[in-house]
Amino acid sequence: MTIKRKPTLKQVFNAWLKYQKKHSEAYMAKCFVEDLAKKAAFYTTELIEHEEKIYRVTIDGGSYGNPYKVEELARTIELPVKN
Repeated sequence: MTIKRKPTLKQVFNAWLKYQKKHSEAYMAKCFVEDLAKKAAFYTTELIEHEEKIYRVTIDGGSYGNPYKVEELARTIELPVKN
């Protein structure tokens, strides 16, 4: 059995700095996506395949709050294949 040392205040501070950086990057990315969605068509829906999954992306520029919605509909291996 090993004895772990308690974290130092410097370690806590460094972890907090990393959290702040990641949080601000995530917020900036979220704002960027919302800005793109607002600039897209007023209302549109499209199916997109990405990494063996099918997503439905809906843009609703006239709505309040979140102007877009991304839903995972299926995995490509679940879909029937024509021969």
